[in-house]
Amino acid sequence: LQNASQAHKTVYIAGHIPPIIDAYDEEPLWIESYVTAYMQVVSRYADTVAAQLFGHVHQDDFRYYHAAAFGSSNSPLMTVPSVTPVYGNNPAVRVMQYDLTTKAVRNYDQYYMSVGSNGGPVTGAWQFEYSALAALEVSALTNAAYGEVLARMQSNSTYLNTLRTHREVMAPLPPCDDACERQYACVVGSSFMSDYNACMAAATTTTTTTATPAITTTTGTAASTTTTTSSSGGGSTGGKKKANYVAVLVPILVVFAVAALAMVFIFRRKSSSSSSTSATGQGTSAPSSSSFFSFARTSTPQYSRIRSDNEVDF
Repeated sequence: LQNASQAHKTVYIAGHIPPIIDAYDEEPLWIESYVTAYMQVVSRYADTVAAQLFGHVHQDDFRYYHAAAFGSSNSPLMTVPSVTPVYGNNPAVRVMQYDLTTKAVRNYDQYYMSVGSNGGPVTGAWQFEYSALAALEVSALTNAAYGEVLARMQSNSTYLNTLRTHREVMAPLPPCDDACERQYACVVGSSFMSDYNACMAAATTTTTTTATPAITTTTGTAASTTTTTSSSGGGSTGGKKKANYVAVLVPILVVFAVAALAMVFIFRRKSSSSSSTSATGQGTSAPSSSSFFSFARTSTPQYSRIRSDNEVDF
């Protein structure tokens, strides 16, 4: 980068594993100190680095890094989707357009091939998916523009889910609820896990509202009724959970009680039968109460063996 800067050349950084938090498992792909060192280098050579292109995650994605943390670099950091569809995405090919003078990325068109559930091609032909500037609704592909995209994601659910569909290259996706949308926006705008955790906590605090519950009590001659309403629905949910616990626990307790009575009954019959056999001289001795609940030990065990994995089977 030093040599390129002195020669007034432009550089595209192309790598495999990106310095980001993975949206799939919400874990950083680089050690934090390495991310800091890398971004400081990119910031130092802000006039030299035109774009940062990575793969690995098999997703069409980007990351916005805050200027307050990493200086003046404005080069976009994007992950390019893969040709292999092994992680649920469709295969994709991206055609980049760049300025001949500044070498900055001007736009890109993305093409994809639809793959069926059995892993084989459905159409067998590449289809146009989208053009970046139009789909993202921006005038340039820069880190600052990605900041605009992030702000729009946080306020527009339809816009966010459109980008989410592009992230998997038009592959079918399950519905995305509020928590899912919050997670996606936070991971796009976070460089470190501390940023991500703070974003998730702030979003949770913002979207959770609690009002003082209004309690109305009506007392009559025959019955007393109390009705509680809350904006968060906590009272109703708690009552349903309690009812569900009772509905589950009662049958279990009944089953255990019946099983215990059955064991006592069998034990008494076995003890009575053994005592009768001993009294008539047809048996040797009545088994002790402990032998009924444990395996009889004989001089030559016939029902035990040692498995190759050191487990004992009786």
